[in-house]
Amino acid sequence: VAVKRVLPPETGKDRQPRDDRKNLRAENRDDRPRRKKPAEDDEDGRPRKRKEKAGSAPPGGSTGLVIAVIIGGVLLLVGAGFSIYWFGFRGKVDSTSPELATGENWETYTGPSDTYRVSFPGKPQAATWEPHGNLKPTSDLRVLTIGEKQMGKPGITFFAGFMRFPDNVQAAELEETKNWLITLHAAPYDFGMRRESKVTKKVQASGQVWDEIRMEVHQSGLGIIRWVLVGPKFYFAGYRSNLPLGSKDAVEKFLASYEILGGDTGDPDPTKLDGWEVYKSADGAFEATFPGPSKPYTNFFIEGATKSEFRQYTVTDEKTKNRRVYLAGYARFAKPPEYKEHQATKVVVSTELLGHNYVFGRGPSLGGWPWAWQVAIKTDKSNTGQRLGTFRWVVAGSTIYAAGLSGNRHPPDKEVEKFFDGFKILDAKPTPKDLAAPPDWREYKRKGSGFRALMPPNAHELKVELKNETTTSVTKDEGSDGDGDTKFTVITVRFVAGTPEAERVRSLKTLAAAGSKPANVKWGGRDAEEMSFALPWARVVRLTQNDTTGYAAIVQGGSTIPDPLRTRLFLDSFVFDKE
Repeated sequence: VAVKRVLPPETGKDRQPRDDRKNLRAENRDDRPRRKKPAEDDEDGRPRKRKEKAGSAPPGGSTGLVIAVIIGGVLLLVGAGFSIYWFGFRGKVDSTSPELATGENWETYTGPSDTYRVSFPGKPQAATWEPHGNLKPTSDLRVLTIGEKQMGKPGITFFAGFMRFPDNVQAAELEETKNWLITLHAAPYDFGMRRESKVTKKVQASGQVWDEIRMEVHQSGLGIIRWVLVGPKFYFAGYRSNLPLGSKDAVEKFLASYEILGGDTGDPDPTKLDGWEVYKSADGAFEATFPGPSKPYTNFFIEGATKSEFRQYTVTDEKTKNRRVYLAGYARFAKPPEYKEHQATKVVVSTELLGHNYVFGRGPSLGGWPWAWQVAIKTDKSNTGQRLGTFRWVVAGSTIYAAGLSGNRHPPDKEVEKFFDGFKILDAKPTPKDLAAPPDWREYKRKGSGFRALMPPNAHELKVELKNETTTSVTKDEGSDGDGDTKFTVITVRFVAGTPEAERVRSLKTLAAAGSKPANVKWGGRDAEEMSFALPWARVVRLTQNDTTGYAAIVQGGSTIPDPLRTRLFLDSFVFDKE
């Protein structure tokens, strides 16, 4: 059945008969010959109407069908893609994702000549910089990129390094170095082109005050750089991320791991690690290994010493005039040395090695004996040319043994280890009692204190006026660890009867200046909390309380972190009275 196409009605002056309009269209055609289509023309050449099959859709219906097919195809592809994601990739992490920076593949890198040490979340690569002009610093730069460097794609780059400038470096040359670091390594790629922020502040790290610059581009990237100039030595570390990323823990760990060791690639080392000579004292008291032939050191006097001997080796580099001093020996007394004997010995040795600007702390063993004292000055914080080095001493019976080395710059760690490993105490062997605790420590027990514990010999009760509405009395017992830099304190609090537990805990924490995030521990058979705090107010606090009494033990370091061995010894030695 043929379907007649109905044309829309035509109106106005432009209306023409149908045949005239058909002829007008024909006049506009070109005269190029065309192949005759038999299916469309009759034998007489007149156009022939095309018949449409019965039941077919009217013109215009095919467009809707095409649209429907397209929509269906899109939905099918979306569904397939979602299925692939859901069953194949959902929950998986791309191997180049910056989130991997928080993983366990951390590597520690130490700069040449023990200049600095830093830990990266992967293996860093060396990078170079060719300065302009006449500036020729010695440098070491390490870089690690995780993810993509391309702007707009997730990626993060960690960098750290060191530069040793000539002593006559100019301010403009330093600024060039800083601008180079910011541009090539710290600033986000589109910094300066979009909405951004820049914040500068001071931070404390590795015994120095650093300048820190934070550069952030809105929803695009973030960069942070830290640097500090110590004499002619320039230390720096930072990172740059292309997009706001969840790598905060990795970044904080990276920045906190940077340690200034004090080595100097710009100066030759005056000593070598081979060819060292062993010296053994004639009386068989000690043995020490020096980089060359040692000589007697006689420019000292130790009050109260019945016998003493020290050996010294000094070397100076001819080109740089850098000087290195090694010293080892002992001072013997009629009885176990007390505080004034300690002071006399350490002043003699430390003055020769380090001058008068030093702060003592506790260190590892010396000559096979534990509980040694140590001072290590690795950087000149005041930029005054202070001598740098490490010095240890230990009490064995009635004798103080000491050894140390120093110079214009701190000796490399391998050299320090070699010197101390070569020092041996020959005429005394530690007993189980010597190994258990420092020889000058004793059990402290004050009547009515309610506890006993191992503490330094100068521990005593301090008068305390501080108390509040929850306490009936507060007492304090305290001793310093010989050097005066570390204090061991016990605060005992008697509570008002019926004080709620929350108020008792709050009162005890306030008196002990304790913070949050405690760890649950056992202390003298009691349930307790322990908190640790880093520099600049390094301390360890342990707390326990019941209905009537509360105890707080505090190990407080001055300019150093408290020695962990003595901290554990003090805290774990507590025994409480039964109540």
